[in-house]
Amino acid sequence: FFAPDNIGFGNIGIALIGLVIALVGFIFWLGGMISLGSGFRLFPHPKKLVTKGLYRLTKHPIYMGMTLALTGLALAKGTLLGVLFALCVTTPLNYFRARAEEKTLKSLYGVKYK
Repeated sequence: FFAPDNIGFGNIGIALIGLVIALVGFIFWLGGMISLGSGFRLFPHPKKLVTKGLYRLTKHPIYMGMTLALTGLALAKGTLLGVLFALCVTTPLNYFRARAEEKTLKSLYGVKYK
């Protein structure tokens, strides 16, 4: 993640916490993709409204998982640039993409999409 080895910023506890965060993130990321099934697309074009799997818990498990995974890995690696990238680049990009998807889903499904 853009820096020399500095595991957990020199703290094994931070490294372990980062790995746990990354693992949870990967679970949400992969679980969201599995929940979408054949509806998974790089560009949003929903065929149906998905409300099963992780989509029962959150509207955007893939984006949330991606942000958690990247942030956790950067913490575990011990790179401030990686943490800043995950929080200041990945998070806003995912946020704006999620907003665009929500707008599309609301226009297609109205009240069904909460």
